Amino acid sequence: MNAGVGLNEDALGGKALRAVARDSIAVVEMRMLTGIEFNLAIIAQACGDAAMGMDGFDEAQVTIRNAERFVGCGELDTLAYGELAIDFLVDTHAGQATGIIGRELMVRFDAFATKRLTDALAMAGITEVHFELEPVAAAYSYEANLKKDELLLVADFGGGTTDFTLIRVGPDARRMGDSQQRVLASAGVGIAGDSFDAKLVRHLVAPLLGRGSQWRLIGKTGTVPNWPFAKLEHWHHLSFLKSNENMEALRSLRARALEPDKIDLFIMLVTEDLGFQLHRAVQQAKYELSAKQEAIFSFRVPGIHVSQKVTRAQFEEWISDELQSIASCVDHMLESSGVKASAVDRVFLTGDSSFVPAVRAIFESRFGRERMVGGSEFTSVVKGLALRSRDLSHRKR
Repeated sequence: MNAGVGLNEDALGGKALRAVARDSIAVVEMRMLTGIEFNLAIIAQACGDAAMGMDGFDEAQVTIRNAERFVGCGELDTLAYGELAIDFLVDTHAGQATGIIGRELMVRFDAFATKRLTDALAMAGITEVHFELEPVAAAYSYEANLKKDELLLVADFGGGTTDFTLIRVGPDARRMGDSQQRVLASAGVGIAGDSFDAKLVRHLVAPLLGRGSQWRLIGKTGTVPNWPFAKLEHWHHLSFLKSNENMEALRSLRARALEPDKIDLFIMLVTEDLGFQLHRAVQQAKYELSAKQEAIFSFRVPGIHVSQKVTRAQFEEWISDELQSIASCVDHMLESSGVKASAVDRVFLTGDSSFVPAVRAIFESRFGRERMVGGSEFTSVVKGLALRSRDLSHRKR
């Protein structure tokens, strides 16, 4: 059995476990309360070359209880995921394995963290572990069918970070073996999908729930405090408002609000733990804006019915700072590496935010639309890890 494991920092957090499976191939994404996204690809040895055929998965939603118990086996900034790796791998695919770990550039992954994770995987039967950057894994997926060498820029848009890698790909480059010999430059910025979602929540959703409204003060009125709505921008932070002290403050705010109905909706979101569902609706509006010039944000659950039109131009204005940070990171990587934009043969974007037109425009303006390539935006990293794991397995024979 071969296993490929991808880790990346994701500020969304939460308890959602998504499993995508086909025959003996499984791809699992775990978003934990710590703000860490755990991608796990298990490629059974019996699959052999079938690892190439990873399109057409059937998707099933799976939940995992008490995700908090996967946290607490060490300091969070050392990425101690041992219990999750052990529980999943031992319970699901026991036996010897070769592991590929993909890690994002923004993660603090020091020697102590590396040893702890390696030891944990060894306990699960994975005795040989290789670490790969996630953009490099995406490059493995891209180059699978290449007939000639190229200089590739990979932009990997995760939930919490965006990572870039300049890497040589193709038949001759593949013979180098070690990915470090192929990588010319890497860079990253702590901005991606969750940052875009937060801006939509701040400017589009929060005003429907009381942000920016007025409340009564002594002898005057003023704008309601912003601190409750700041928690709304990251759905897993909303539960922090459920403490007795915070709930009392919200009820006091509601009593003095000039638009109490909006505060009632906000309080219901908190008490009913609806943050995740709300952000799914926000993401749906974001996806629609990638295809259309305007969309309708709509969130309907028992007791809460809110909707609001939003245009692509508004969205792009709200995320203008984030777009500038992404563009600056790309420019800095090219400058520091000494690679001119004209020398890059292809630009491969992966991850859900790669569909945002304003994001694509950053790369089209620098490299030209004709050099942009895509495909498997949601599976390229995990497929690349699987292919890398298979290659290492074949070399050992």
